[in-house]
Order: sequence, then C-alpha cells, then structure tokens
Amino acid sequence: MLEGDLHAFSVVNLAHEQPNPPIFSPPHHKLTRRGKVIVRRPDTVEGIVIHQTATPYGVTAQQLKDAGGDSLLAKHRRALGVAAHMTAFDTDFAVLGHPLDWYVNHANSLNARSLGLEIEGRFPQLMGTNELLTGKLLHAAQDGLEYLVQEGRRRGMPIRWVWAHRQSSMTRDDDPGQEIWQKLVLGFAGAVLGLRTQPDFVTGGKTIPMAWRRPGKGVA
Repeated sequence: MLEGDLHAFSVVNLAHEQPNPPIFSPPHHKLTRRGKVIVRRPDTVEGIVIHQTATPYGVTAQQLKDAGGDSLLAKHRRALGVAAHMTAFDTDFAVLGHPLDWYVNHANSLNARSLGLEIEGRFPQLMGTNELLTGKLLHAAQDGLEYLVQEGRRRGMPIRWVWAHRQSSMTRDDDPGQEIWQKLVLGFAGAVLGLRTQPDFVTGGKTIPMAWRRPGKGVA
C-alpha cells in the first residue's frame, strides 16, 4: 500500500523497480535518443485508457525464484512487463508498474495524453450471461483507477476523460470488453469519480458499441 494516499488503496508501487532504460523497451516505451524513457509534462495528461490483458496471468518457476519464493510478489512483478502504467490483478491488488509521467506505448495515438490501466483476464466483447469482473478483481480495478485519478491530479495532470483502447485501435474490438466498460467505467469512473466518456470519439479506432453504453447488471 502506498504511503500518503487519500484513501487506503489496495495499490502496490513497484515502479521503483523499473530501470531507465527499462528492461522491456522497446516496444513498451517511447525513448529519447539516449535510450531513456520520455517523461511527459503533467499538464498534457488528461485521461485514462482502459485495457484488458486478454489472458489470466500465471507465474513461472523462474519468476517465483526471483521473488524469493513469494508467489504474490512474483505475480505482481508481472506488471513490470505490461505496457500500461497500472495493472489490476485478481489478487485484490493493483500494481503500479511504471512511473505516471513515463511515455508508455499502451494505446496508440492516445499514449501521449493518457495513463493506462490493464485488467487481468479475458473478457468478451459482449458480456452475455457470464460475470468475470467481480470480487477481488473489481476491487483492484476500482482502486487502481481511483489512485491514477487522484495521484495524477496531485501531480498536475488534468485527468477528466476515460477511454477504451478500441477507440484508438482498429484491431482491439474487445478491449476492454462490455463488462469492464459497464461496471468499471459507467458504474465507477463516471458515477463515483466523475470522469467523462466520449463514446463516439475515435482516433484511429472504433466507437463504443451501443450495447456497452447501457448500464449493466449491478450498475446504477
């Protein structure tokens, strides 16, 4: 848990473990000619892009060994290799894997003006009858998102928008998927945090499907 938070967020800060130049670069980061990650001016960051990992994360024997046998730490360190500032895991924690001012290649033409939040798991474009964003994972996603908003604003980032990765990519139809959009974006980012969506906005991608725009099960 981070010190000095406005609330008791379930957020783990591992950004200090990222070397600069980072291990996973490129393609995860935009670099200067000297190989350092580009640091953005806070006043240029105005939104958050929501993603899904499209797969649950496991831990290899080597990752477990590198974490000293700590399986929770081993899984959380997976965030260091994810191209997003924050990753929400089914462990009940969100992990900050990259400094907020770093330029991370997570959302195509939205990279420069946004923070990225990944959510662990495979979520279908249309939710159907299955609920996957529940319990610990939903809590982690909410805490990770709220932390990005509050800490970003504290650093001078005028965060007011929330976008889907599909809005900046023609190949990301289910990113982040209907359930994440309805529960996390409509039901929390908008209803609780006061962030605004732009469902018809695109920058090299696709608009938010009409089915996603309706509040889903359990969403006020």
